[in-house]
Amino acid sequence: MTLTEILQGYSISAPDFKLIVLTLIMILSGFVSGVTGFGFSFIAAMALFLFEPKELIPLLLILSTVTQFASIWKLRDSMIPFRDWWKDGPLPFIVGGASGVPLGLWVLYTLNPLALCEIVGFIIVAYATYSFIAKPKSLPSALTMKARLFAGFCGGVIGGFTAAPGCAIVIWAGVSGITKQKQRAIVQPFIICVQLFTIYEQLGKPGAISAPLFVYAMLLCLFVVPANQYGVSIFKKITDISFNRIVQILLAGMGFALINKGFHIWGELFMSLHLRHPLFGLG
Repeated sequence: MTLTEILQGYSISAPDFKLIVLTLIMILSGFVSGVTGFGFSFIAAMALFLFEPKELIPLLLILSTVTQFASIWKLRDSMIPFRDWWKDGPLPFIVGGASGVPLGLWVLYTLNPLALCEIVGFIIVAYATYSFIAKPKSLPSALTMKARLFAGFCGGVIGGFTAAPGCAIVIWAGVSGITKQKQRAIVQPFIICVQLFTIYEQLGKPGAISAPLFVYAMLLCLFVVPANQYGVSIFKKITDISFNRIVQILLAGMGFALINKGFHIWGELFMSLHLRHPLFGLG
């Protein structure tokens, strides 16, 4: 039974157990996003074991965008004024990301995105592991305009074929040595801009967001937003060091997820190259 069918015929029955699990996953996603400023879709992707992506992804986009706006509002005092977005804020990353998304989509539809997901995953895990074990030195060169545009470009490309555009910006923030408040003031507007563009694309597809799905998303906001706000309150209390540790763990998890996503590609390649060799008796 699909998510739409469950929502249309909602009753206290066996399939509704999926709905309860989905709600709990969304609440956890909102909390994690509140603490770190990113990672909603990564946690929420656990629900892909319950429902089809074509139904779930629009729901995740709506909830993730709502929680991003909610957490930005709660942190509005530490957000960078719009007049400073180009000089010291997220605008260079957004511009770079916009120019990188077409290349990422080309990779998605032309090359083998799963194999590339694994490569990106290894890079993210390597960075997160190194950052967790040995505190990396801050690189002032990462703060230059070229570096910010390049980080945004990488985020756009990666987001195009992995749906995780924030990873590149989070890594940039780590090597630049900025505070947790400034990191969120850059990462969250970047993610919101990417998500709004994606939602616009989704709305252009007939039936992508059904009426029951939209109503369910609005009901979920009653639970997800408070969880997100509680996560933000924890963010305010923890130190920069603790925040970086949490971010590194979350990045490592995202990296392993990408590695797992592409792992079977190499298995298929091994099978095609070796199992037909005479040595294996299959030639």
